[in-house]
Amino acid sequence: MVETISAVANSPLAFVLALAMLMLLELPISAILHALGQDDEIPPPRGANREIWRQISNVQRPRGGVWIGRVERLLFFISIPFASAITVGWLGFKVASKWETWTNLYKVPDTIRGINQLDFLRARMDLGSRTYQRFLVGTSANLIASLISLGLFFLLAEAFPCL
Repeated sequence: MVETISAVANSPLAFVLALAMLMLLELPISAILHALGQDDEIPPPRGANREIWRQISNVQRPRGGVWIGRVERLLFFISIPFASAITVGWLGFKVASKWETWTNLYKVPDTIRGINQLDFLRARMDLGSRTYQRFLVGTSANLIASLISLGLFFLLAEAFPCL
């Protein structure tokens, strides 16, 4: 830990360059998450009101997730070299809060009168899969981006100690 603080103090420009790399890595992460179908419309089950279904299936699109990703990358970037307990704590908090969201907030009935049950099951599975995939891929990508940026920082700090 003391070595990391010393490296940051001795190489502030390397630290800033690594932070810039961390911010730039948002672009490929966004592209990956977009490719997972963020903007793909999940067709409503037969018998469902198309407009209401669109509103339900678009719930996952708030900009809050983008900001959570930014904060998460920064948290990983700062916490990994100093105290991995913070990183583990964040991941535990994230899983617990997502679990709470999945079990309570996203709870939908098993059946809806007038809706084709097989179509409803397919639609629920599509929504759940998209949410789960984005959660896992986004978190993994944030962790990898942070590790790449940290690697860049330590590489620059070692190669150019006065940077």
